[in-house]
Amino acid sequence: MLKMFLNIVKGKDSIGMMAGHFFGNPNSYGGADEIGGGKFAKLAPDIIISQKKVPIYKDPKAALRDRVVIGAEIKAMTLKNRFYPPFQEATISIDYKNGIDPYAGLLNMAIDCGIIQVGGAWYTLPNGDKVQGAVKVREYFQENPDEILQQLESILETTGYSTMNEEIAEAAELVENSENEDGKEE
Repeated sequence: MLKMFLNIVKGKDSIGMMAGHFFGNPNSYGGADEIGGGKFAKLAPDIIISQKKVPIYKDPKAALRDRVVIGAEIKAMTLKNRFYPPFQEATISIDYKNGIDPYAGLLNMAIDCGIIQVGGAWYTLPNGDKVQGAVKVREYFQENPDEILQQLESILETTGYSTMNEEIAEAAELVENSENEDGKEE
C-alpha cells in the first residue's frame, strides 16, 4: 500500500505525508524505538522527522502527584532528509494559556552564533547592555525583534543551518579528514 501511495504522489508531482508512532518492538529482538512497517517506511520517504513531547510543569520541583501541566515543549529532529543535512533540531514551546512562544530557541541560536555572550547568569546583548537572566533577554527580544532577527538571518543565509546537532559537526569533520590530495572522497 505504501509503494502504491508513493507512486501516485510522485506521478502527480505532489507531496504526501504519513504519520507514524514509535512503539516498543513487540518481539524481544531489535531496538525499542523502531519504526513499524518494515524497511520501506524508512527507505521511501524523502524526509523523516521525529517529534518528542515533554510536559512543562508549573512547579517542576513539586511532588509528582502535585505537578500541574501548563504547557509542552516539542522537540523535532530530522532523522532523514534528502534535501538538507539530517539531524537538524527545532524546539517549540507551547504554553497552554498564551500559545506558541514566538521566540523559542532564538536565545540558544543567538548564543551559538555569537550574537549574545553569556557569562554565568549575565547576558551581553548586541547593543552592549548586560542583563541578568533569560527573562530579561526575552524582554529585549520583544522590544527589539528586528535587530537580532536580521543578524540571525544573515548568519543563516551564509551558513545554511538553523540549529545543528553535534553529530553533523562530527560527520562534516570526518568527511573533511577522509578527502585525499585530489579532493575526492575515499
